[in-house]
Amino acid sequence: MALVGMGGIGKTTLATVVAHQLRPHFPDGVLWAHFAATEPEEILNNWARSLGHDFHRITDLAQLAEAVHRLLADRKLLIIVDDLFLDELVRPVEIKAVVPQVPGVPVLLTTRDQQAARAAGAQRLLDVDELSPAASLELLAGIAGEETVAAEQAMAASIAAMIQHHPLALEIIGRRLQKAGGTFARMHELLQAHLLEQMRYRTLDVRAVFEISWGLLTQAQRTLFMATGLFQGRPFQAAPVAALIASGVEQAEDGLFELVGLSLLRLGSQEGFVQHVLLAEYAAQQLQREGEPAGMEGRYAGYYLDFARRNQTDYSRLEPEWDNIMAGMELAHRNQQWQLVLDYANALSTPWLTRARYRLAVKGCQWAQEAANALGDPDRAAAIAMQWARAAIELNHYEQAFALLDKSLVHFRASGDKQGESDALYYMARIAGEHAGYGGPEQASEWLADSETLKRAVGDEMGLAEVLYRYARLYALGGNLGAAERLSQEALARGEQLGNEHLVARALQIYAHIVDHARQDYALATELVVRSQKIAQALEDEDLIATAEYMLAMSCYRRQEYELARQYAEQSAERYAHIGDRRSQGVALYWLSLALEQLDDHARSLSTVLACEQIFRAISWHYSLVDVLIHLGDLHMHDGDADAAAERWREARDLAVEHNRERVQRIDRRLTSLPESSS
Repeated sequence: MALVGMGGIGKTTLATVVAHQLRPHFPDGVLWAHFAATEPEEILNNWARSLGHDFHRITDLAQLAEAVHRLLADRKLLIIVDDLFLDELVRPVEIKAVVPQVPGVPVLLTTRDQQAARAAGAQRLLDVDELSPAASLELLAGIAGEETVAAEQAMAASIAAMIQHHPLALEIIGRRLQKAGGTFARMHELLQAHLLEQMRYRTLDVRAVFEISWGLLTQAQRTLFMATGLFQGRPFQAAPVAALIASGVEQAEDGLFELVGLSLLRLGSQEGFVQHVLLAEYAAQQLQREGEPAGMEGRYAGYYLDFARRNQTDYSRLEPEWDNIMAGMELAHRNQQWQLVLDYANALSTPWLTRARYRLAVKGCQWAQEAANALGDPDRAAAIAMQWARAAIELNHYEQAFALLDKSLVHFRASGDKQGESDALYYMARIAGEHAGYGGPEQASEWLADSETLKRAVGDEMGLAEVLYRYARLYALGGNLGAAERLSQEALARGEQLGNEHLVARALQIYAHIVDHARQDYALATELVVRSQKIAQALEDEDLIATAEYMLAMSCYRRQEYELARQYAEQSAERYAHIGDRRSQGVALYWLSLALEQLDDHARSLSTVLACEQIFRAISWHYSLVDVLIHLGDLHMHDGDADAAAERWREARDLAVEHNRERVQRIDRRLTSLPESSS
């Protein structure tokens, strides 16, 4: 269902009442989304966090939506999507993402646009109209006081009619009378003058009420109110507002609470504030008309640049402020403060990547590259293009990333920048290693060799260590385990020497993988994984921790320590599910199923591997699906169903021929052992 009506008409309030009244029917809660003020990815991540999951590493919107929608399927939830809109910038996939079509999960929309409601698949549209005359007076009396309304009831009724019984306008008028005094007669005069000027635009009814509130504000309140418009409806704290108006934080906070009392703001989460977007738009326009926009916008950009610099590694502080930080960078870009834009790019380059904010990185790098070009700095432009490419790689935008790297490479070679050239070649090699369309392993090896030569020439020890690690991964995937082992050992030694703990943990894990597969030295593999696990825990890196747990499960299984294998596999699968890594979750579930089989829990083993099969089919991960189908066939044979086993093994063989040839012989042995009636 969709509640449709003009801005400020009370759609959100009505939705809040509905949510409160229906809450007992939804034991798993109510999920909210403010579509107009929040990116779809942020909405989905907020929902996932509310349900105990962290999917911020999933960068593709469709995949993120699929992951979150799966969480909703088994829950009794109500979803409310507030302020849905549709324009040329809103893609259908964005609406589909935040308006899930999940059986048993009702969705209530609020929107000003009937077309948006229909595009979202609303089955019923309910128009939210103005209040009745009686309800308008009741609302005014509830805010300004029954005696105040009774004393000027006719004038109050006239005002209600003039503003067409608009709830937001009525509330603001009531608050002003309650807080600042005055009469309905005086307000009627002011409102009448504004309405006569603005009658041609229906939505300006609310603006007229805003003008009344503006007229009754002190100069200090006006300055404060104009400052809030820069947040454009985003949540904010008192500290940045204090910087905007050049006051103390306590003074700014007191003033903001005054605006809350006047219904010009409302309290948000985390002891912050939030403003209705209509009021924010009005405040921003007043800043342009009567304020000091250039100075205040400059202070906004400066504040959030300083905030980003001070909290580069304090992710708990960065997380709720990303939108405001990026707005500061956008203001600097819009005002052509090019050096400030570049300073933002410097401050955010690391957290963009470490916190998987790849889309923000792409946007910021676009602005930064324009800034570098405007300042006539081709060296900086090339460096930014490479940073942009790194984010694009994580988004699987290989074509864009490769084009950026290729362009940077041309500049680095022309300018003699061997460090830049070596870095560009490194990332080009990564693309080739991950995508056959860019040359595959052979081309990746060639570019890595060139990168290594250059890094040795410039003395880039950290870069050399990363090149060795990339070589080790490349050779391990290609089956050259001897070379992979040697290179992983060298990468590990370099990482330890340089104090690069992330590299050390990654090198330990790939070294353990090689030792496990090449030499079946399970004791050494376990020792290496335990070392990586301790480092990962110290770094609080969930991905590295989950990988260590999966590898420990595998090692314990091969040592026939099946109960330990079960515990580690369960922990790993749960952790991977929490961060949204489905492929790795499936691998952990596979080893969990194997352990359960050995523990004679065949029912759970079967249900677990079926869940794993579902994941691998959904993401088309055929390489590991082969092992899953082999295992499923084994379970069917244990249950005496040779026909079902034969069906699984035949499909496994068909897939193995193309995706996992080393398994073909193993499958053939199983197929030849089948009874003649099944084979």
